[in-house]
Amino acid sequence: AVYAAAYNDGMTSEEAKGYYERRLADDSGNAVVCNNLGVSLWAGGEYGKADEILKKARKLYLQSRSAESDPITSTAAGSPFLYNIGINLLTRISLESRLVGGGGDSAFSYLDSALQADYFSLRVKKEYWRAIDRLKSFDNVEVLDLPVLFKDNGAERLFIDHCHPTVEGHFLIAGALYDRIRARGFIRP
Repeated sequence: AVYAAAYNDGMTSEEAKGYYERRLADDSGNAVVCNNLGVSLWAGGEYGKADEILKKARKLYLQSRSAESDPITSTAAGSPFLYNIGINLLTRISLESRLVGGGGDSAFSYLDSALQADYFSLRVKKEYWRAIDRLKSFDNVEVLDLPVLFKDNGAERLFIDHCHPTVEGHFLIAGALYDRIRARGFIRP
């Protein structure tokens, strides 16, 4: 998702690298800018520099969340940082033809950590949906059943990650909201 965001901004990896380097010079503690620089370096084949910057991004992210009351949730939300570190290492090792028995373990450790953190994040989302479901008990409150809506219209392909819809997913939500509002007579067909 991070790489897709960098790609969609229309910059080449070299242009993105320059852009994020300038932004980081102005805001050296920004974990997202640091991460995007790391992704740009990875896309440009600068794996050693990318590894250094991506690890710095994760450290900045964790430092910025250290005061939060739930550090486990903060760590889980940081799974994209772990993923980016792992993919960079895996790409580097694969290109250096040393994957078999020689260094792939650290890349897979990062990727596994990202996966585990993501699974934890999914469990957190269940509490979110339970809270939304409790809203159904109030008078004059309607709740769209988005999990069913997504399941009936393409499921996983409508998400860029475990919780954020694609553009098509957002259009699906907007259409369902429009239909519900129109059915209640708030707008004319």
